[in-house]
Amino acid sequence: MLGAKLTRNPTSSAARECLRMVVSDKSVVSDAVGAVAPWSQAVVPETLVADNGAAFKSEIFTNTCLDLQVAVLRTIAGVPGMRGTIERVFRTAGLDLMPRLKGRTFSNPQERGDYNARDRACLDAESVAFVLIRWIVDIYHNSPHEGLGGRTPLEQWEADMADGNYPLRALPDTRSKRLAFGNATRRKVSREGVVVMGIHYHSHALAPHFLESNSRQVDLRWDPDDLGAIDAFVGGEWIELDAVHDRFKGVNLQVWIKARKALRARSASRKTWNQDTVFRAIDEIEDLVQNGSVLFDVVDTSLSDTRIAQLEKDLYSSFVIGTAVTLHADGEQPGREIPARAPDPDTPRDARKARQKSTSGKAGKTTTPPHDDLGPDIPTLDSHKEQTRNAHAKPRMAWRPRKQDGADK
Repeated sequence: MLGAKLTRNPTSSAARECLRMVVSDKSVVSDAVGAVAPWSQAVVPETLVADNGAAFKSEIFTNTCLDLQVAVLRTIAGVPGMRGTIERVFRTAGLDLMPRLKGRTFSNPQERGDYNARDRACLDAESVAFVLIRWIVDIYHNSPHEGLGGRTPLEQWEADMADGNYPLRALPDTRSKRLAFGNATRRKVSREGVVVMGIHYHSHALAPHFLESNSRQVDLRWDPDDLGAIDAFVGGEWIELDAVHDRFKGVNLQVWIKARKALRARSASRKTWNQDTVFRAIDEIEDLVQNGSVLFDVVDTSLSDTRIAQLEKDLYSSFVIGTAVTLHADGEQPGREIPARAPDPDTPRDARKARQKSTSGKAGKTTTPPHDDLGPDIPTLDSHKEQTRNAHAKPRMAWRPRKQDGADK
């Protein structure tokens, strides 16, 4: 078994994500559930055989196979014998795995009898995913099969690899997966690049498009599994755009959504957030979901385009990541730049008034320490007013009497 997805319905997104597992090393999944054997088996198939379900005939699944250069062969509808191998796998799971679980519904009401499945249900989606992966990796792969001449599936795989019985194609890299499995969208290019889910992406190759193109609209591919970079179709080819902040490399969309919700819980109306605060929230969320990472890999967590558009509007429409205060060297001595900070809109008005009173004298006027406390080179407020008054004073006419033809004039 090279892939498995838990989903409520056989959607095209679940089929596509299962195909992603086929072409990916899944050792991180088997490690997350504590499996004894690794789930490292992966390959780019030459031919993919599927039934006639809507998920496999959808445009999104077909385009993914085209991007991977995988030929798709569909069986004849209504003839389950043509797909006997996979049907036998399902039967094995039903006979070997499902009896181990509480709350199962059986294959039909007659077989279920008086077993109350609803009252015995005690497993959530993540628990079922945990059990499924352990069964695949440690039990199914290591059980002898009569159809394999007594070999286990793992032994047969290793024998095929040793004999060279595999397609001579390398597994797709991160960018190839993004182009094949990524979400397609369209964005307007600005001076700051393009923005997807509140994250800015830019590249030197994108700048000429902003200056020369009239439409300034580009097609994008972005991968919810890794928000560190996206691809833009510019000048007849796909170019890679890195996120302005390197911290988004390897960040999952689900983690980023949880981090943004955590920030909003701290301050619902704040628009600009210091990047250190944002990245700390991502770190905390990743630590929380580290043990439950199998949920992202096995349970179908993909979001529809409509849901993504709604999340982008609700969470990121007025969200800005500000620049952090950093030290920089000018070759001689370190310097520090401290940008002005706007008042926190969520700070109670009474607290802000109290803070203003502590630094103010009379209403509308700011008190200034004596001149001696500021040093001889810093002018006081009074001296500044005097200079301003003198600068704006009207010039006066100067004259003197002079003699002409013996008379004073």
